[in-house]
Amino acid sequence: MGLKHIMRDIETSWDKLEVFCNQITQTSLATVVPYVQRFSIGVPSSWGEWHRTQMLGEIIGACTNLRRLELALSGSSRWLRYLPPNAHVEELVLRGSSSNSKPVLFDLNDLHMFRSVRVLKLEFVNLTRDYSSAAPSPVLFDTVTELSIFNCHWDFPFTLSTFRAVRVLNACYTLKCESFTFSERLRSLASRPPATLRRLTLHLNLLSPQRHKTWYPELEGCPELEFVSLKGFRYPGIDYFNRMPRTLRIVDLSYEAFPGA
Repeated sequence: MGLKHIMRDIETSWDKLEVFCNQITQTSLATVVPYVQRFSIGVPSSWGEWHRTQMLGEIIGACTNLRRLELALSGSSRWLRYLPPNAHVEELVLRGSSSNSKPVLFDLNDLHMFRSVRVLKLEFVNLTRDYSSAAPSPVLFDTVTELSIFNCHWDFPFTLSTFRAVRVLNACYTLKCESFTFSERLRSLASRPPATLRRLTLHLNLLSPQRHKTWYPELEGCPELEFVSLKGFRYPGIDYFNRMPRTLRIVDLSYEAFPGA
């Protein structure tokens, strides 16, 4: 296996970032940096986020063929706004620390330096957006076509319809964030999914059938919807299926009956 294949996927940590940065700028590794397509920092560090932001920006800029960037967040997304602009990252994966008792505070405006992101995956973050006139407006609200959220919260007035071009929406919740599945915010999303959707996955992995929801996502407002996968809901009546968009090709319902039913 050649060095260029080894360099395609890079996983490192904040404490090793300086060494890696020096290697790709001062050694023969500089010649293979263009082969890096995925870069990941999997362990969060508040110190690293605030003291190595410029260094991370230099690495992202040097990896001109970087397509997927994965970062773990310790406490908030604020430091991300200080990264330099880039137009080559197409897939952005951001994970809040699972050791936190609450989702990481995440202002989507902090992503305004990412100009070409088409796939955005967020895990265990509390989505917010600063609506003041002075706040930067991220381009990715118009570039993201696939959005995946895992155990994510948000508060009104923010809604996922802020992503104006989203075609694929994947939302998943586990018992860790079961409280959010009772919120009007999630139910509001289900009752009015983004009209641009072609694929919708909404999985509530709550284990017991007794925890399954008696309400269902309303899909009539998605005229281009082709695929829907639902889990964690009671089995709906025939009227629900009759109201589904005629464009649907695949309907996947994961259903468990009550014991003795």
